[in-house]
Amino acid sequence: MLKKFRYWFVNVYWYHYRLHTAAVLFAAILTAFAIHSVVTRVVPDVNLTLASDKPIGSPQADLLTAYWNETRGIVAGSSTLYLSEEEMLNWELLHVSFVDEERNLYIIGEGLREFFSQIPELFVPAAELGLPADPELPFLVPLAGSPVMDRAGLSGEAMFGLIKNPKEGSEADAKRRDIAAQCLRDVLNG
Repeated sequence: MLKKFRYWFVNVYWYHYRLHTAAVLFAAILTAFAIHSVVTRVVPDVNLTLASDKPIGSPQADLLTAYWNETRGIVAGSSTLYLSEEEMLNWELLHVSFVDEERNLYIIGEGLREFFSQIPELFVPAAELGLPADPELPFLVPLAGSPVMDRAGLSGEAMFGLIKNPKEGSEADAKRRDIAAQCLRDVLNG
């Protein structure tokens, strides 16, 4: 019986359908990996974007997110954004990147104040969240002198925190806004 099956498998099936079988196996493995990555994806409570007109390394953003994870148990994602003068002139490209659904907490350098002053409607006024506000731009939270910023290696220039407005009626976005506000309070209170 086993001999007949082996003969049929090698001489009939494998001879005629080996490419089909390989393609189906490849597709099945690809599908399994895709499903696994979707199922095990961790959605962060807060997404930090560290932006400056000077080069910033991702270790600084990673240090801040690690701090929130250790002190609050907050799952935080992070990215860095270096904006050159040419990129700041490309208004449409920048506006799209700051409207990105995933991003909700920004820490920006002094050199980006002018850019952010042009899009105040995107951000929550600091006073609404019980955070100290910059006198000129009420949605900026000054972070200068914070021990947490010093430990992250971000004490060289004035840095400001901003929190993006949640989508209207979205409870999940409102919760993420509140978590982002807590993250900024933690940075200020160090």
